[in-house]
Amino acid sequence: MVGIDTHTRFQPRFVDRSAVWGRWELTPIRVALIYVAFGFFALFVSDVVFVEYLSEPTLSRIQAVKGGVEVLVTGGLIYVLTGVSRRQLAETNAALERRREELAVLHRVLRHNLRNDLNVIEGYAEQLEDRGDSDGERSMCDRILSECDELIRYTERAAQIRRISTGGDAPVRMDLAERIPQILADHELVDDEVSVETDLPETAPVEANRMVPRALGELLTNAVVHGGDDSPSVTVVARATTDGMTRVEVSDDGSGVPEYVARVFSDPSEDQLVHLDGLGLWFVYLSVMASGGEFEIDSGGDGTTVRLWLPGVSSDGTDGIATGRIPLLALLPGTSSAGSGPSL
Repeated sequence: MVGIDTHTRFQPRFVDRSAVWGRWELTPIRVALIYVAFGFFALFVSDVVFVEYLSEPTLSRIQAVKGGVEVLVTGGLIYVLTGVSRRQLAETNAALERRREELAVLHRVLRHNLRNDLNVIEGYAEQLEDRGDSDGERSMCDRILSECDELIRYTERAAQIRRISTGGDAPVRMDLAERIPQILADHELVDDEVSVETDLPETAPVEANRMVPRALGELLTNAVVHGGDDSPSVTVVARATTDGMTRVEVSDDGSGVPEYVARVFSDPSEDQLVHLDGLGLWFVYLSVMASGGEFEIDSGGDGTTVRLWLPGVSSDGTDGIATGRIPLLALLPGTSSAGSGPSL
């Protein structure tokens, strides 16, 4: 399992000292003054006190003055160095912000133009399909339309992933015991030919990213598409754990995901951009990461199980305590599926 540490949140009854310190900006002049104050205090304790007890008070005074000058010079040097570092940090932050804005504009323009161009291609392909004289021509048009639909889904998924990665959504509370049946009912690939079993508690409240229901729909899509050939079998289980998390498992009876795909999410040294062919699992991973949860893939010859751990909500409405977990760092409200087709 891959992730980062989490901490319990609570409502403080007293003054939040961390917030107070956070508002007190540690400027270069303040850093220098703090150093000078501590330096002169140390001189008073050492050299100045010795003046009263040593047989050579004049020498002690000279040493105290010398130490004071050293403290002032060092304080000035600290002020200059911290000021330079502060300016460099400000310039770096400004450059990063400009780059972020440029990427946001580029992403939006490319996605908009790509979608418009794909709609044009789809329109012409549909006309050619209607005028096609042979099965081969109609088959090629079907392929064009299918690829256009897939590219449109990629653009939508890329927009959703960017929304997660930029932190645009705060965690929301939802009951997975209610959401999961809705996701199954609305999913376009879950029909009479798909065998679905669920094992859900009466309630499973969690506090998670708004994208999590869409991520669960994505897991269902993968389970159906990559499940058994004739009649895919999918199992969805949700259980509260002893450490305040809620575990969700989505299992299928397919041949399993490739080993390199599972390794991408278990080994941080793996290059995701090289190994992942699609955005489906990456979208699920980021949704769980944004929720402060965990992600795990267990794959074998008899099928694949994807496990998610999401922060639970206790009966009194407070967040669950996730001690011992290492969490990972609904795209839109609702529970409809994220689209069909292989997305590994």
